Amino acid sequence: MASAQLYLQARKNSWVVERDVLLMAAIFAHDFDVGVAVP
Repeated sequence: MASAQLYLQARKNSWVVERDVLLMAAIFAHDFDVGVAVP
């Protein structure tokens, strides 16, 4: 039943993970764009 608890916890925190992933993706994209624009 540990998997069920982990699943419920993941569902509860999914929005936090999504926000963090989107934030990291935005920062990575920004840094990548700056790196390409200014070699």
